[in-house]
Amino acid sequence: MEVRGLKVPLYFMEESKSKSIYRLKALDFFIIALIIVLSFCSLLFIPKNADTVTIMQHGKVLYSGDINKDAVIVTPDGKNEITIKNGNAYMSEADCKDQLCVKMGFATNYRPVICLPNEVVIFISGKGADIDGVTFG
Repeated sequence: MEVRGLKVPLYFMEESKSKSIYRLKALDFFIIALIIVLSFCSLLFIPKNADTVTIMQHGKVLYSGDINKDAVIVTPDGKNEITIKNGNAYMSEADCKDQLCVKMGFATNYRPVICLPNEVVIFISGKGADIDGVTFG
């Protein structure tokens, strides 16, 4: 391939008949597959010992309790209703226009449910260990 009069080697791609399209080699497919597999491996490290649900509105904690205890929490302004049932917490009702928070489903320890118009956040946390992370030095 030539750029401004200089020949540039193409190590990972072969030039096809049309100048703008390149064919991928077997190594390219292997690298792409390896990246996909490694990205899914990160899901194995998500903590699964969630036991506390916390509901916040305008930066203040409205409720913090056991995820396994069934409850229905209504925000003080009456615009949102959060249901905690069978170990799951979700936004059951909201007066916001788009209803995205209701459509989000259950809150998990890696994905909270957030209602932006009413500034309500439902997140799940767990006891976990005393160690936050491990570094090697």
